Amino acid sequence: MAISPARRTLIRNVVILACAVDAADKALLPATFKVLSDELGVGPKELGALAFAQSIAFSVALPVWGSLMRYYSAKDLMVLGCFLWGALTVMIACTSTYEMQFLLRLLVGAVLAVVNPVGQAIICDVVPEDERGWAFGLLQSVSAGLTMFVSFGTTAIATVTVAGVKGWRLAYMGVAGLSILAGAAAWVL
Repeated sequence: MAISPARRTLIRNVVILACAVDAADKALLPATFKVLSDELGVGPKELGALAFAQSIAFSVALPVWGSLMRYYSAKDLMVLGCFLWGALTVMIACTSTYEMQFLLRLLVGAVLAVVNPVGQAIICDVVPEDERGWAFGLLQSVSAGLTMFVSFGTTAIATVTVAGVKGWRLAYMGVAGLSILAGAAAWVL
């Protein structure tokens, strides 16, 4: 079944959104180091351990997600990844203990390992070969732009309290919402 050019563009844009939010999510932790240090009562060593936990879980989970592509569609894996990632990010926003942050960072790292690689596979499937360079350039540009926005925005509001809620928690909830939105859009398409 052939996909119309308009539908291809829509699918490409949803995948780019999911991959860009994935990239932006990676900016959340460094942007909140100071407030997490104060709130959790931890130092640079523990904050580095959070980043390491997320990175190592990401690396270990990559081949697992890749092997699942033999049994499940890329769309299903993308949707699952976005929904799980959104839910875990909400949990991170709601937790106040270092141990729970560490555990959730491990899980987020493992779940994030599916979004970008599967997104790139979907782009290769739906974008004609002569347009892939432009599509991947657009993906990288949108990812970098959203990462900068999240990094600066989160750093700016991290210590502010809005309606009794710390700004860093709102930033995490915002990224979680975008993740769930991207998953819902991928599911519909």
